[in-house]
Amino acid sequence: MTMHSYRNIGALVALLLVGSVVIFLPLFQKRDGYDPNQAARTQLDMLAEKLLAYEVDHGGFPYSRAEFLRLFSEDGTQLVDYWGSPIPYITLHETPVIYSFGENQIDDEGSEDDILPTLDRFRGGQ
Repeated sequence: MTMHSYRNIGALVALLLVGSVVIFLPLFQKRDGYDPNQAARTQLDMLAEKLLAYEVDHGGFPYSRAEFLRLFSEDGTQLVDYWGSPIPYITLHETPVIYSFGENQIDDEGSEDDILPTLDRFRGGQ
C-alpha cells in the first residue's frame, strides 16, 4: 500500500468514528425536558388501561404475576420499567397493584421514590 492509501484509510476510520459519535451519543444522553419518571408513569398507565380492558373482556384481572407477564410482556417472561427493574404485580382486595421501583431501583413497596400509575384503582390505596 502506498502512503496515500494509508491516509485514505485513516481518514475513513476517523470519519466513521465521528459519524458513530454523532449518531449514537444522543441515545445515551438525557434529553432536555425529558422526564424519566413521567416515562415510567406513562408505561404504568398504559398497563393499567390494558388491565381495565382485560377485566371487561374476562370479568376479572390476571390471577398471578406469571399470567400478567404472559399477557402483557413482549416475551411473556419479563416486564421492566424505564430503569430496567421488574414491574411488580400484586393483588390487594382482588385488584392489581402495579408500580415502578423508581430511579433508586429499590422496591419501597409503592412509597418513597416508587412511581405509581395515575389511575387510583391500581395504586394499592396509596
